[in-house]
Amino acid sequence: MKVKKVILDFIYNFLASMIMTVITQLITYPYLAKIFSADEYGQMLITISIVNIITAMFGNTLNNLRLIRQNKYENEKIVGDYNFLLTFVTVLAFVLMIGICRFYFKYSTIYTLLISIITILGVIRNYAVVAYRIIINFRKIMLSNLCIGIGYVIGIVTTKFCLNWTIPFLFGEVFGCIYVLFTTDILREPLRKTCLFQSSISKYCILIGTSFMANTINYLDRLLIYPVLGGEMVSTYTVAAFFGKCLGILVSPLSGVLLSYYSKKNFKITQKLFWIINICGIICAFMFYIVSYFLSDYVTAFLYPTLYENARPYIRIANLAAVIGILANLSNPIILKFADTKWQMVLQIVYGIVYFGLSAFSLGKFGLYGFCYAVIAANLVRLVLIYIVGGASIMAINKGENIE
Repeated sequence: MKVKKVILDFIYNFLASMIMTVITQLITYPYLAKIFSADEYGQMLITISIVNIITAMFGNTLNNLRLIRQNKYENEKIVGDYNFLLTFVTVLAFVLMIGICRFYFKYSTIYTLLISIITILGVIRNYAVVAYRIIINFRKIMLSNLCIGIGYVIGIVTTKFCLNWTIPFLFGEVFGCIYVLFTTDILREPLRKTCLFQSSISKYCILIGTSFMANTINYLDRLLIYPVLGGEMVSTYTVAAFFGKCLGILVSPLSGVLLSYYSKKNFKITQKLFWIINICGIICAFMFYIVSYFLSDYVTAFLYPTLYENARPYIRIANLAAVIGILANLSNPIILKFADTKWQMVLQIVYGIVYFGLSAFSLGKFGLYGFCYAVIAANLVRLVLIYIVGGASIMAINKGENIE
């Protein structure tokens, strides 16, 4: 592995996330928060959270599945399975989103249709960008996000006239899918099953369950707060955790780069490298939290002037919870690639039980303050478990044991 190449790939992927962070977190969401009421904005956040859960569960999981199993297909010299799976889950996502929009949120027909289209486009795009990860071309991922960002900007301008919050998200996904169609043939692969289909779909089902739990937990703050305290408090907590969430978006490129390199045939993992990655992550997270401790109030007040006063008491503890969660996400690619697949499910089940139990109790007993401290405790539990499982799995690999 050439250090210069890794650094360049990280820079490209960092810029890709920076583009999306600026467009969504610094422009789109603050703008929508200004033109819609706190309650409407809170409902929008819940809806987009569900869209993100579904697109990640089906699209991004299929992306990761292909990446970690690509060597097997190359060794067998076969192509197939993935577009067959993509077609099935895209239809499933569309039907699922229609049901949620109509029967849970009671959205109008036009809102239901637009949100469902955003969902299926997101599933397709989240999978298709694996083409760039397979060949480790993070420059194209950056350009893909640039196209999405352009779509968001056009959508924001349009929203000003039609007052429909789905438009920026729709334009972003449309522009992103157009770029993918013109720069890769991955969506034109044969729509067929191969001899590896059964083993692939078994792993995919496990990863779907894991992704569902992981992403549901990621948005569980909104999903728990909404029915208990309402849409306005969803807005309050989301704005309070804004600074820390931005770090998560900026750090995610490093996780993506790491998984891409972990998946190469000649990559060897060691205990020393595992702990170097973890220690570097802890140092960077600590430094960021110090910066956020002094700057988060000013930035939040500038971007969310109508929501800042309600969010101000929770900003520092909400950001601490987010930073600890990010540390866990940074180490998770090790578990995804090198640990037995079952550990993904086990970790998420344990984390989900701890998160839900502590959060539900604290939210009802102590309100939003209690919820913030519960999230900190749950994220610490997950971080420690990932370190334990990751270290044990790497030790087993170094002893020559087969972890798959």
